[in-house]
Amino acid sequence: MKGTAATMLKLLSAFHNISLYSRGMEADANSDDFFCNALTCSRHADFAPHAEVRFVHRLHAAMRVNLTFTAPWANRSCDLDLQIGPEAIRVGAEGQADGQADGFQEHRLGGAGSYELLVPETGLVVHLPGPAQPAAPARWKSGQLEVCLQLSETRRPTAVAEVLLPMGGPEGHLQLQALPSSCQGLVGLRLWPCCFLLGAWLRRAFARQELPRRLLELGSGQGAGGLQAAAHGAEVLLSDCEGRLLPLLRRNAADVARRCNVATPDVRRLDFGQDQDVQDLVSEGQFDLVLASDVLYEHRLVPKLLQAAKALTAASSGSTRLVLALELRPCGVKLEEALASEAEKRGWASCDATEELQLWVTPMPEEMQVPPLEPRHRLLLLGPGPFAASPPTPKAAAAPAARRPWEGAGEEEWYSRSMQFWAQQEVSCSGVLGGRPDTHLPDLHASEAFLDGVLRQRQTRLQTALDCGAGVGRLAEALLLPRVETVDLLEPSGALLEAARHLPARHFLQRPLQSREKLPDSYDLIWVQWVLLYLTDADLVAVLRRLRKALRPGGCLVVKENVLLNRSAGLVHERDSSLTRTDGHFRRLFAEAQLTLRCSAAQEPWPSELLPVMMYALE
Repeated sequence: MKGTAATMLKLLSAFHNISLYSRGMEADANSDDFFCNALTCSRHADFAPHAEVRFVHRLHAAMRVNLTFTAPWANRSCDLDLQIGPEAIRVGAEGQADGQADGFQEHRLGGAGSYELLVPETGLVVHLPGPAQPAAPARWKSGQLEVCLQLSETRRPTAVAEVLLPMGGPEGHLQLQALPSSCQGLVGLRLWPCCFLLGAWLRRAFARQELPRRLLELGSGQGAGGLQAAAHGAEVLLSDCEGRLLPLLRRNAADVARRCNVATPDVRRLDFGQDQDVQDLVSEGQFDLVLASDVLYEHRLVPKLLQAAKALTAASSGSTRLVLALELRPCGVKLEEALASEAEKRGWASCDATEELQLWVTPMPEEMQVPPLEPRHRLLLLGPGPFAASPPTPKAAAAPAARRPWEGAGEEEWYSRSMQFWAQQEVSCSGVLGGRPDTHLPDLHASEAFLDGVLRQRQTRLQTALDCGAGVGRLAEALLLPRVETVDLLEPSGALLEAARHLPARHFLQRPLQSREKLPDSYDLIWVQWVLLYLTDADLVAVLRRLRKALRPGGCLVVKENVLLNRSAGLVHERDSSLTRTDGHFRRLFAEAQLTLRCSAAQEPWPSELLPVMMYALE
């Protein structure tokens, strides 16, 4: 625009909107100088996840251009620079628009109208059409040439919510933001069943010290898969082809890094179906492993995915290069066969690891309305191979040092705090369930199914059973007495045991489980639930050995406890002096007590906000 001395700038601010108007006093209709030169505007305020910049160019009634820029990577308006030049508008990160346009994407408008443009992280140059040529040269009067630049903060209603991924980190649950599966919105913002299969593989790999160091996740969405790897200490690059997902992905990455005290994963836009995107990333370095969950919606993406994974892991020495969780959905081909065929073309093999991961799958958060895992949900390992059907359990020496909190306070104080805690609890079913009576029926039904499965091969009725940690007799009444002729109850709390005396049991033994007093009988079944977490390791092993000796020939010892399904030193609860051990820790203690594990199963269903529960049948 000519005559900058005559240019009038007016700044209006109301309701998070800023409008900047520039009016020329005179302008030549044949001139291309119809924009305010080098006008840069940025606003210091937080953008919503979907921030928009609206630009309106109005030359006269016959010429109007409306532009809407969406910059999903901008967290604040001061991250964004706009420069209006004589022939184009440059939009980019702070400082980008002032330099050369190298690397900027270019978009040329075709004429008047409304345009919605997505600004990539590399920046965008928009070439605008000049004014319509009048029949004869003319001079425009004041007010007939108007440029309006408006920055507006757009807050769209969103159902994004905080969600806890059960055992998503080494020390417990992992918190991030996502959309419930039933909500409308970007597909990548939602949690899907396959990410829980991927999480199960990551937890097992970490527990077995097989988790590679440098990982790339394709199609990260809200980051549920890759962020679990990051929480377990891996160096992860999160990527997605949908630019609008990146702000939430970055936020989740920063939150997980802060809560888990790990390095913040990098986030970038990447479309594995675009060869140039893959080549650009290959030029920056290699990865040990590629992760992907729910990224195959079209059969044409199958070769693209394997081609990208092979290029990005070319320097890896691992037998597995791609861990792929997928739904076998109709997409023109049989996905498993197509993947195996494409893998073979590249000298790779494929292995379905779904079944062996079932033990490691955690319950899904109910509030996220995630569809249940079904046979069509699979987890495949792809790479040069060979793939071990069942990876060996790590040696005890390689496991992390288990926590021993009783050593600091002393064993006497450790047990005393536990007794004090239970003396203050309500003497009821709700009290022994930690104020969660809603867990009674799910717990009972899973225990019934597990016990009936274990005892299905027995030809005779159970004669004697011992309920260890009997509490108010909740399980003795509902689980044991309907199946066993004679039941004994053992419980250290006198108040709780008194509440169970109405039951037709034989002996009511008030003593701690670690007591060395002789048991009154031998048993066909011994049930131990939610009591071993209060024992020291040494006492736990000693108790299991005594209970093993108290079993009748062919008898069974069932242990049901909270567990950590990951590689961890254990989770200490000071309030009640308890230690939640890992599945691996329990198995080592069972072996030390000379017990043989017959079978095990996870408690299902179970509230996602509670610790996982495992059942073990021992003999």
